Amino acid sequence: MALQDRQTRSAKEVFVEELRRQGIARIVGEPTAGAVVASGSAALGHGMMLLMPAQVNAPRYDGLELHPQQPDVAVAWGGPFSGLQDPILLAGIREATQLVRQQGRGVVLPAPRATQSKLKALLP
Repeated sequence: MALQDRQTRSAKEVFVEELRRQGIARIVGEPTAGAVVASGSAALGHGMMLLMPAQVNAPRYDGLELHPQQPDVAVAWGGPFSGLQDPILLAGIREATQLVRQQGRGVVLPAPRATQSKLKALLP
């Protein structure tokens, strides 16, 4: 189970996309920011670093920039005044609980786009 929202960007967006491509997680939340600009850093001295855009040849992730990634289970963001109620977190817990219960009854629900062989390879 992985959670994402409108603030999922950069390396987090790449991480969630890789979970999706490998078929090892169900993604819950709202579309990502669609902000995957490769960056690099340079030491400035005195413990300071400069983070700057960089050209990186990563064709595997072409198409993520400016294209928000959709979740498998869509949930609206609760907003800044939702207090301790995080609808994305609660939906993720519900989804995980449902999957565990179904697997306990002998029903195996693989993550989207996953095959049984991929899942078996991940288990001890």
